[in-house]
Amino acid sequence: MLIRNVPVKKLQLAGGETLVASVFDLFVANYGVDRGFGGKNLAKSYDDLEPYTPAWAEKITGVPRDQIITTAREFALNAEKTKGRSMVIVGAGLNHWYHMDMNYRGIINMLVMCGCVGQSGGGWSHYVGQEKLRPQSGWLPLDFALDWSRPPRQQNSTSAFYAHTDQWRYETLDVSEILSPTAPAGPWDGALIDYNVRAERMGWLPSAPQLETNPLTIAAKAAA
Repeated sequence: MLIRNVPVKKLQLAGGETLVASVFDLFVANYGVDRGFGGKNLAKSYDDLEPYTPAWAEKITGVPRDQIITTAREFALNAEKTKGRSMVIVGAGLNHWYHMDMNYRGIINMLVMCGCVGQSGGGWSHYVGQEKLRPQSGWLPLDFALDWSRPPRQQNSTSAFYAHTDQWRYETLDVSEILSPTAPAGPWDGALIDYNVRAERMGWLPSAPQLETNPLTIAAKAAA
């Protein structure tokens, strides 16, 4: 068990005095970053074999520490220059490992530290639909802030990119080419984007944004 110093404040609650720490301070302490509070189990350089240093990661993963450092610096530098437009695209490969929810948390942490979450062109692009039971418990509450808001505004990224990048304008696949042989007779002459829109309107396919106006503005007007 690693013990590290974390800054705290004393608060007077109804049940008495208690100590509280910010999520950020706990976050940084977990990574062993020395912020001037001293103590043990802190790394003084990238070569120290303390948890989460490049040297520590190299020993576990087999990835050379210089490559870890280079990747981290380049990802962060791009995020700094573009105001958070560094993105990680995650698919099926990572999901097939038992501890992949911990990998997801690592990716989320990196994006948080680089200011990429919620930025257009940055953040985390998840695809392939590999949300098995273990990943659900690992990334879903973090990604959609379920402690504060339910239900999550979640949609498949394939439809989002297909619609918002105008890929549907260049589609050459005809609906009749993929129509199920058991489909009932009917007018199946629409474009693929038409069926995507119908699924959204019928509530089968979550999609965001659904409206041209920010839903927070609509809620404010409704309250007024």
